[in-house]
Amino acid sequence: MKLPFILFACLFFLFLLVSTLLFRHFVLNQTLNLTAGAIAVYLGIVVAAGLSYSFIRRKSRG
Repeated sequence: MKLPFILFACLFFLFLLVSTLLFRHFVLNQTLNLTAGAIAVYLGIVVAAGLSYSFIRRKSRG
């Protein structure tokens, strides 16, 4: 029962990492402020934490 959740977590982390790298790539290409990239990374981490928390809560309730 633990395996699908671990797989989901790994896939979600991979997706977050790729999207973060792509966003930073575009931000650097457009020579925008690097602070925008840092804020985007922080927001992505917050959103990922919230989604994973709600997913865990949903799984624990059954």
